[in-house]
Amino acid sequence: MKVNVIRYVVYGLIADFVLISSLFGLIHLATSGNQQEMFDLFEAFFRYKFEYNRSGAQDSAEAYFLEIEGKDPVPEFMARFAEHTPPVRKGSEWIAGSIFQQNNGLLFRIDGLEWIGWGWFTRDHVRIGGGYDESSLSASSASYICKRDKKGWGLVSEGPVLLALNN
Repeated sequence: MKVNVIRYVVYGLIADFVLISSLFGLIHLATSGNQQEMFDLFEAFFRYKFEYNRSGAQDSAEAYFLEIEGKDPVPEFMARFAEHTPPVRKGSEWIAGSIFQQNNGLLFRIDGLEWIGWGWFTRDHVRIGGGYDESSLSASSASYICKRDKKGWGLVSEGPVLLALNN
């Protein structure tokens, strides 16, 4: 009898932990997984946005700029785009009023992420908030669902997109 009571208490605590963890899935990027896993996820997101964005410049932009939670990505992450055309630079170079901001550069950003479903446990589904800015020409913001499978991370859906155009 006493063993059963202890077992039910332990199961109850585990169930409470699972419920609370899934309800509070919003996790700061710095603490949301190992660095390699986060780099793989962010790279998949940015490469998707490079190819699929609604900017006027599209792939003819002179440069792409990256920002994660309002900050520059670390150099180890930026190295993943060393051979990319157009060149990929840290976001602060765009924000600082560089010539790319006024001309033909695109700033791609990740504003935050949330592990969804059982993501805290299996770490295979994430909701990313992000988008792009094209100076005063256009900008977008949306929610994206990313899923990891055997091939790696990929975007599986794009939520409602807030798109601003200046014609």
